[in-house]
Amino acid sequence: MRTVYVYFSAVMEVKRFVESISPLDGDFDLIDGMYVVDARSLMGIFGMNLTKPVQLRVHKDSEKAMQAIESFIVDKPVATADAGSPRVV
Repeated sequence: MRTVYVYFSAVMEVKRFVESISPLDGDFDLIDGMYVVDARSLMGIFGMNLTKPVQLRVHKDSEKAMQAIESFIVDKPVATADAGSPRVV
């Protein structure tokens, strides 16, 4: 199992992400705080706060799975001192 952070800057990126992981084996979960959704669910993803990177848990981290998601992966967000909101480093 591997955990990474992903970010979607447009609605079409979410669609492309779901299409790229749908045929793969294993489970993919998107996590935002205590909110966990199946990463193959468009409705579930659009219910999340997509203004910041979200955590993606890849249960079967094969080379094929990692290649499918590599264009969406970003660095782990860190909290800024002034606003307390995450930013991408």
